[in-house]
Amino acid sequence: MEYTPYGQQWIDEGTDRSIITYRFTSKEYDSETGLYYYGVRYLDPVTARWMTPDPALGRYLPATPTSIASQHANLTLPANGGVFNLFNLNPYGYSANNPVKYQDPTGEFFIPYTSDQLMSDGNWNTVRLNGGGPKDTVGAEGCLVTAVSNMINTITGRDTVTPGELAKSNFVAKGDMSRSSIQAALRFYTGNQKLTVGELPPGSNPQAVKATLAGLQKSSSGYLVIGGSNILFKNAAHALVPSRHFLDINGVSAGRSGGLSISAQPTSENDVLQQRSYGSASGNPKKGQFRVDQLLFVKIPGAKEH
Repeated sequence: MEYTPYGQQWIDEGTDRSIITYRFTSKEYDSETGLYYYGVRYLDPVTARWMTPDPALGRYLPATPTSIASQHANLTLPANGGVFNLFNLNPYGYSANNPVKYQDPTGEFFIPYTSDQLMSDGNWNTVRLNGGGPKDTVGAEGCLVTAVSNMINTITGRDTVTPGELAKSNFVAKGDMSRSSIQAALRFYTGNQKLTVGELPPGSNPQAVKATLAGLQKSSSGYLVIGGSNILFKNAAHALVPSRHFLDINGVSAGRSGGLSISAQPTSENDVLQQRSYGSASGNPKKGQFRVDQLLFVKIPGAKEH
């Protein structure tokens, strides 16, 4: 599944769209209205505009500079300058009319994408995973670490922790993370001790994967999901070697091959996978294919129930 810069669906090669409710920027898509729900207001991807004015507009205005605190606040107005930034004068504009450079995770303030969110931090090739060997770097094998950092930043709504920082933490043991360590990391960095990570264990069949995702969709409107699979990776010697790979997923539906179509976001700069990848329902995945056989998921705090 691919999109235009403002979220209008461009390519969809799956067959069961009801499974994939979280699409552009991992926000909930309302198929009846064609709008995306960002928590505070709805976005129309066709007109590239919010349906209601910016609720943060009042906070863009400077306060009367009667104290040192108010003077400091006026120098740090939200959304890159508050009312003094001309883009904020348009209360219906999405991401300052530049969704390639900026994001608007809640529908209030637009903020710039950071290098870790763009999966283009060159330092990842030198940042070693905690307990890993010289080749166990974020760029080469940090897909799960990166996916978990994405979870943290989505829940907090800000750039709380980068994959490089998480890779050095005690939550990463010998270059890997378990369900319990993922849960501990989420609780630590978000400050929410009630967050619980659910898991469909490795080796699960496609039917179980699809049923689990369908169940998450029916039970709540807000889940973040990581998918895991065994893939064949082409190493420096141009040999295909088995590897375990994780990436953020928005949903799974029936694919053209009769297996599963994965709606996903790449999680590291060295990903061998693309946005549109297909996995066979049986047998070993071929080079460039992705067959989900494991799920890690957490409910977004405050997500509304159906």
